[in-house]
Amino acid sequence: MDFRLTIKAKLLSAFFLVAVFFAGISYTTVKKMDAVHAVSDSVNNVNVPRVHALFEMKNIASEIQGQVTTFALIGAESAQAEGTEASSRKYELLASIEKMKRWAAVYKEKARADQYNKKFLERIANMEDSIVLYAIDIVKMKEEQRAPEEIAVAERGLRESGSFLKTTITGVIADELAALEQKGKDVHAFIVRAVFFAALMASAGALFALLTGLVIAQFFSARITVLRNAAVEIARGNLEKTIIVSSHDEIGNLGGAFNDMARKFEASRTELEKKNKQIEEKLSEVEQLNKLMVGRELKMAELKKEISELRKNNAPQQ
Repeated sequence: MDFRLTIKAKLLSAFFLVAVFFAGISYTTVKKMDAVHAVSDSVNNVNVPRVHALFEMKNIASEIQGQVTTFALIGAESAQAEGTEASSRKYELLASIEKMKRWAAVYKEKARADQYNKKFLERIANMEDSIVLYAIDIVKMKEEQRAPEEIAVAERGLRESGSFLKTTITGVIADELAALEQKGKDVHAFIVRAVFFAALMASAGALFALLTGLVIAQFFSARITVLRNAAVEIARGNLEKTIIVSSHDEIGNLGGAFNDMARKFEASRTELEKKNKQIEEKLSEVEQLNKLMVGRELKMAELKKEISELRKNNAPQQ
């Protein structure tokens, strides 16, 4: 299997690693921020409405407590007769209790399904029932003109139920506010950790990208430097210089091309030197032949001169 990678593939691989690293950082940061949003949504959609419902219940408990006191002070008139003060106060008390039940239902919807909240809601329901029963009993007692002491006992029970209802709700509000404050601290601490983690990962990512860039630059620079130095040696005439590039990419191919070129230049130079030597040998032969011919010509000229002189000497005298 051939694992040779081009420069483009190597660069893309490096960029892919950097992208994967940053994607991991982004994913982790998003997950942490999702956790922060989840806690924030829980506070906004659960804790805050729950505390709001408790405050409404506390206000209604104060109204009921005031209505109970007013109801207990009403004279012995019939609460069943329409238009009487007792009848009006009774309906106001029942309306307040209905509002209390509605807000208790809201709290129940938003409350955690634990034993503490169940017991609290049960106590609220029992106190509501107790207030209604005490109010009805007082009306009946006043209609029947019972003894003041008996009516006073019922009125005291009515006031105690109203006070206990308010006290119970106030205690639960304190617990809810404490839990909400603690959750706010937890969210703040979680956000601080998330921001610190994001900053740390961003710094690590930048350092990773920088180191990756330096490694890539050094990787290619070292091989290009080898090619440049080899090219300088070849230009100076050192055709025996061999470029050693171990990378199986374009730079490695270029190094191989340089080596092939150097071998061809060396072969061409060797062939040229051989041809020059042959030419020099031929020139030497030509020079020797030329010298021989020149010598012959000189001898011929001397011979001709001697023949001419002999002819002159042997010619008959006049």
